[in-house]
Amino acid sequence: GQLVLDLNPGFKVPKRPFKRMEYREALVFLEEHDIRKEDGSLYKFGDDIPEAPERKMTDMIGEPILLCKFPKEMKAFYMQPCADDPIVTESVDLLLPNVGEIIGGSMRIHDEQELQAG
Repeated sequence: GQLVLDLNPGFKVPKRPFKRMEYREALVFLEEHDIRKEDGSLYKFGDDIPEAPERKMTDMIGEPILLCKFPKEMKAFYMQPCADDPIVTESVDLLLPNVGEIIGGSMRIHDEQELQAG
């Protein structure tokens, strides 16, 4: 507590619950706000969103974001696909304004046959 305030006197405790945003929604946000790749093209499904555009989006939104449901093809083989949309995973990154991604996680596949098929 106090150490955080000593190191960062302007620190404000984030409000809860944190905003939830799916990867697909992030792509829409980036397009609507003309945040593009270095080559000038738009981000499309399956593209990794690098730190700089991810931070720009988070800073513009101005609150913590739980960014979730990333494409299966860009995540580790052991991440659980979503039951309602198996091309995305039960995965999440926590993004903070003025910081960026601080942690990520996912549900893990627990079926041995499914893991071996991966």
